[in-house]
This record gives sequence, structure tokens and C-alpha cells, in this order.
Amino acid sequence: MEVAATPDGRKPSFCLYLTYLFGKLVERTNGHLLHKPSIAYPLSSVLINDCLETGVAVTDGGARYKHTFPNFVGLVTAADSLPAIRQCVYKDKKLTLEELADLCKNNFEGYENIRLYLLNRCPKFENGDKKADDMAKWVYDIVAEELGKHENIYGIKYAPCYFGEMQYVLQARHTAATPDGRRFGEAVTPTLGGDQGRDCTGLTALINSVAAFDHTLSAGGLSANFAISPLSFKNEADIDALISVLITYFEKGGMQDQIIERTEHTL
Repeated sequence: MEVAATPDGRKPSFCLYLTYLFGKLVERTNGHLLHKPSIAYPLSSVLINDCLETGVAVTDGGARYKHTFPNFVGLVTAADSLPAIRQCVYKDKKLTLEELADLCKNNFEGYENIRLYLLNRCPKFENGDKKADDMAKWVYDIVAEELGKHENIYGIKYAPCYFGEMQYVLQARHTAATPDGRRFGEAVTPTLGGDQGRDCTGLTALINSVAAFDHTLSAGGLSANFAISPLSFKNEADIDALISVLITYFEKGGMQDQIIERTEHTL
């Protein structure tokens, strides 16, 4: 896996910026691991594989598995923002890059029409749009490649994971408005699924988009939320159809999915 370079041989600025951020992330994380508590957590240690056998506490690296998996919620938000920039700035020429950046800094204040254009008229991942899906895969591959160049204090390579938990809500308080039409304070995408109401072309398109990723690159785990209306299930045949679709998803390389209820809020 190698991230594509620009025609002059340089990596795109977005990739370079992520590389810089990953370096800072690893520096901070390894710092936390080095400055571990002086207490040995004996009860936890005896319940974790290999600590008791080696006589080494979990805080000293006695566990069999000593991996570190940073959680990358918001990847789809980033992936949706790049096609929006491409269409708004370079294709439709509605704004310059600087003007779009200023709108994001000011939370689209006074420019709701532009925000709705970015939100509804620009390509979005998970809808069968190859250009948007390819962009999401490109970002996903950058994360795996660049993060995997680093090791934790135990000599284990870093790898990403993608789980919502509550991080996506907390990050909304610190993430400015984004070029995909998301406003400041609104949650970034929590998983690699379509639970933000942007999957508008059906479950099959969503599954094909998510399954296009190489899920083995997410050693820390990968979750995809599939939002489905309860009204879709009128009889046993409908349930059997959903089961068949999910089996296909796993056969295509899917790692994990979560079925959530699609409501007016998610739409």
C-alpha cells in the first residue's frame, strides 16, 4: 500500500499534515505509556494473559497483547470534505479555497445557501459515487500507512480503530465547521457507516462503499453503523433479506456492523 503522490513526486499537503499529526499523537501516547502509574495493578495483572506466568505487571508490559490503537472517528467527515472542496472550488468555482476556509472558520454564518450546497449537492461517501468512495478509501489508506510507521514503547506498530463510543460527540466541541457542510458543534461521523443520514441510495450502496476498504488494516477494530427504518420489516421475508445482505457484507470483507434504527432525527 502506497499513498499516491502528486505529478511532481510530492505527497499531497493533506497527507503531509496527517503525517505531522500522527507524529504528535505517537509522541503524546508513548509519553503516557512511559509515565505509567507506580502501582502495579496486581488484580488486573493476574486476570490478563501472560502477566502471571512472566511475573510482569500489566503496567510494565506483561500482557500478551501490548498494542496501541488510536480511534479515528471523523474519518468520513474528512473524506466527505475533500470532494466538497474539489467540486466547490475547482469544478463549480463557487468559492476560492481561502473563501471556503473563512466560511468554515465563521461557521457558515450568513451563508446558509452555500452550506446547504456543500451538504446536499457535493458527493458523499456511501452512496455508490465512485469518486467520493475512492477519496474515502484514499484517506483510510493514508491513516493505516502513516500510523503504521510508528511503534509504541513495547516495539509494537500502531494501527487504527474506528469506533464511535462518545468521542465523536466530544470532538464536535473542538472541531470547526467542515467543508462537507457540517457546522461547528455538530458531531463528526462516529464510524465508517451511514448513520449521519447521508446514505441516500440504499443499504446495498452503503455496504459496497464500506466493504471497499481493506478492513485488515484496522487491527484495532472497525465498526459500521447501518441505519434501517423499522418500517422496512413487514414480514419474515424482509428479515431474511436483511440477513442475506449482512452475510454478503461479511463475505466482501466486512469486519463488524451495528444495526441502528433510522428515525426522523437520523434522516
